[in-house]
Amino acid sequence: MQCVEQEPGFSCACLPGYQLNGQLCEDINECLTSGICPVNSNCVNRDGGYTCICDPNYVCPVNPFVNPVTVLSKSRSCMTIIVDEGSLYGLYEVKAVSDQNNFLINSTTIKTRLCGLSPNTNYNISVRVLALKDSNDFYTTTEFSQVTVATTDATKIRFSLRITSETYTAEMADINSAASLALRSRHESTLNSGLTFNVGGNSVTSSAVLFIRLTSGSVRADSEASLTSRSLADSTATADGSNLNSANYASLETITNVPKPPANLIISEVTDSMITLRYDAVAGAIQYEVQLTHGQNISSYMTTATTYTISNVPSNTICSIQVRVIATVGTTAAARSDFSDSIETTTRPVVLGLLVSSITETSAVITFSSVTRGVYYTVQSDSSSNNLTQSSVVSGSLSLSVGGLVKSNTYTYTVVAVALDVDGNHHSS
Repeated sequence: MQCVEQEPGFSCACLPGYQLNGQLCEDINECLTSGICPVNSNCVNRDGGYTCICDPNYVCPVNPFVNPVTVLSKSRSCMTIIVDEGSLYGLYEVKAVSDQNNFLINSTTIKTRLCGLSPNTNYNISVRVLALKDSNDFYTTTEFSQVTVATTDATKIRFSLRITSETYTAEMADINSAASLALRSRHESTLNSGLTFNVGGNSVTSSAVLFIRLTSGSVRADSEASLTSRSLADSTATADGSNLNSANYASLETITNVPKPPANLIISEVTDSMITLRYDAVAGAIQYEVQLTHGQNISSYMTTATTYTISNVPSNTICSIQVRVIATVGTTAAARSDFSDSIETTTRPVVLGLLVSSITETSAVITFSSVTRGVYYTVQSDSSSNNLTQSSVVSGSLSLSVGGLVKSNTYTYTVVAVALDVDGNHHSS
């Protein structure tokens, strides 16, 4: 939804390709409009628009349309993005624009990694189609998609100090307990305004201070500060507490030997709803954090093990997984590593909406919903097997007429979908 300025006041209007339903903007399914695509092509509905895909062995006019990119993972200098989740085209042009630097790259894959970015910087990322699959004909006038705004991670400085004005309680062992949250609200903003960070004789400010662990010894707060700086060189900054009240804070220590993220992160098993991963142990590990990203959803899972299974993941979904560790540093402090490089995987597809209709004594029609990035479908029974390709999709569904049936017999049909995963390989339901 977008805001439209008026005199006086303003109004809210849906973006193109959406319509208002109550207080929500819902996608318009343009494929329900008869004749919206030319002859010998099929309509594929997209959020905010649609695409006409030409049938095999035909040349027909198309309107290349791409949804806004999805950011799967990011660090201080890199982002991994999904260029086109439907994988409908052969060549894309990706643009990333900021007030620090700009990038323009071509991609032939579902995902693309952008590196060389500046920390703590907003990038406007968009994509357009340059060519269809298996085509040497290039488009020169296609429009870029709507912009996705993504911010690279800030440079973090790890430090530890004692809060001498507080008394430690056992409840504070949980950083998210009521006692911990109350203590954090009393001190994190004070530290953020009172601490400075020095590098090469220059002072750098922070945008946020966050406690990651509380332990006894008055209260020892192992912490992170996110710098406002956009220079990677400022990762060597040290914490300066000269402006802090010495009656409340003591023993400030900048942690320079920050633990490395867990190595050798791999996916060991993927189903239509679960992902199992493993990674190497880190010396002194207190806890590992596994982060799963798909679409706009980011979930974190805490564990002390070096294998982990994530459940209840949607089927046929492109996912990004990273892991980091909180580990002891020296004899008293602890620090949290950066996230590992991400790995991407795709849960297996599931065929939904399987129905049988138009039943006669000798025939029936089987219909079912298509899957994103579907390549072909196999409709199987005890006596036959039939293949349908993705080009047979009409308004999100496929149908198959089966004949030669025998009156009063029972037939069992199953459908297996084969789709592209995030790496462009085939995987099946």
